[in-house]
Amino acid sequence: MYLRFGDSRIDGGTSEHYAWSTKDGWQVSWLPDRYFDQNGAITAMMIAEAYSESPPPSSPVWIHVKAWKDEIGLTDMDRPA
Repeated sequence: MYLRFGDSRIDGGTSEHYAWSTKDGWQVSWLPDRYFDQNGAITAMMIAEAYSESPPPSSPVWIHVKAWKDEIGLTDMDRPA
């Protein structure tokens, strides 16, 4: 999992998702109706990266994904397409 950072954009390393800065905050491609601060956008992008790598259900990465989702107010049902 890795992210690529630009001045006003964050791109997924393994996922097709991205985040971009707007005048109202950061938006994330898989959560288009929400605005985040930059840290929240990074967290949402890490979630997208984790799902794109499809780790096995027993992988400890899912513990982190759950914590990241809690951090930005997502539920277990919220997941990138």
